[in-house]
Amino acid sequence: MLLTSNIEKRKEFCNKILKVREAYRECIEFLKAKIRSKGKEKELNKTIYVSLNLEKNNNRVVQFILVGETEEAIPIHEQKVLPQIRAMQKELDDFVNFYAKRADELADKPLGYIKRTFAGLIVSEVIFLVVLKFPFIINITKQFSANIETQIEKTTQMAMQLKKEILLPKL
Repeated sequence: MLLTSNIEKRKEFCNKILKVREAYRECIEFLKAKIRSKGKEKELNKTIYVSLNLEKNNNRVVQFILVGETEEAIPIHEQKVLPQIRAMQKELDDFVNFYAKRADELADKPLGYIKRTFAGLIVSEVIFLVVLKFPFIINITKQFSANIETQIEKTTQMAMQLKKEILLPKL
């Protein structure tokens, strides 16, 4: 806006500034409705105060520019408007960072719950399978050991029979 001498371009820039202000006010109203803590409310009020001062100084710059007094507008813009823009950006960045961190914390809660539930399901499934399969495994083990014992008995009997048959004719 300071760089052009075309009045129509300057008016166009002024209209863009007014649109941005309206969007900014909507965001501030949204934040006012969402803030629950007194500390964050104080920070928002500080941001609003900075933005009102910025708006006042920016209006002075715009008025000077629209009437063609660019030389008077430049010092106000450099000494007041630009530092206030930086201060407001810092305040808004702090808000964005706070709410982004808060959103991450709130998103992690259900994720932790899901992880704990899933781990619990896995543990209970393992316990269920062990309890369910344990009698089956014991039954199979008993059958194998019974078969082995039977085979040992049969082998022993056969060995005794053979021994008797081999030893009997010699007598």
